[in-house]
Amino acid sequence: MTLVSHRKQFIFLKTHKTASTSVEAALDTFCAPDDAETGAHKRSLAITPDGIIGERRKGTRALWRPHMSAPRVRTLLGRSVFERYAKITTVRNPYSRMVSLFHFTRDIDHERIAGAPFREVQQTFRDWVQSKGPSHNLGKLTIKGRYIIDHVLFFERITEDFGALAEALGRSDLTLPRYKMGYNKRPEPWRDYYDDRSRAAVARQSAFELAFFGYAFESDAANPPSLLGRAAALLARDPRRALSIPSAPRQALTHRL
Repeated sequence: MTLVSHRKQFIFLKTHKTASTSVEAALDTFCAPDDAETGAHKRSLAITPDGIIGERRKGTRALWRPHMSAPRVRTLLGRSVFERYAKITTVRNPYSRMVSLFHFTRDIDHERIAGAPFREVQQTFRDWVQSKGPSHNLGKLTIKGRYIIDHVLFFERITEDFGALAEALGRSDLTLPRYKMGYNKRPEPWRDYYDDRSRAAVARQSAFELAFFGYAFESDAANPPSLLGRAAALLARDPRRALSIPSAPRQALTHRL
């Protein structure tokens, strides 16, 4: 879903398979009255003077719902408020994220995958990856080629990043719940799922995230390059991506609250 906090003036844009459900559940306390129940895994839409908590259920048709794109949120909220509020999101190494998404998606026979020989799992994953299109997360990170996020939490260090965010928001006592865990029953590391073709497919699908956040197949962690380094990396991958780089770095969230 999407969160909007009028009290703290932030918007949380929910990406896919990046611990985003846990983060949004923890942050919805800033989007509701003090006496409201918050932090649940699933919940109904709530719109109050304090903010907006989108409905958190699969298949919902609510106006505010999971994984809304940045352009859609801007349309509903209004350009002035959208531009003024800090935009927060979570990101993850796309190669690791795709394996997590594979074990979560509804179009896979998960009971068979859990007990099948790993060679069968690898082939199923590789075929599935080839069928996927560009990363859906791009629509939460950019609007018409412009990067719009002010504050990023990295999945690979989510506990530390969330703790720093909670402290910046004045609630260092907040803890991060762990929702949507345990879907992957396999013991094999995520790199073992890939062959050259599936690795190349993810590189195409998630080119922006890989270049902009400094992710790589060989590394578990992000290594965000400088602004010029990001531009060079994107241009090397695809000259049409030239406008995907902001003209200037955005303010850090802690400097805006």
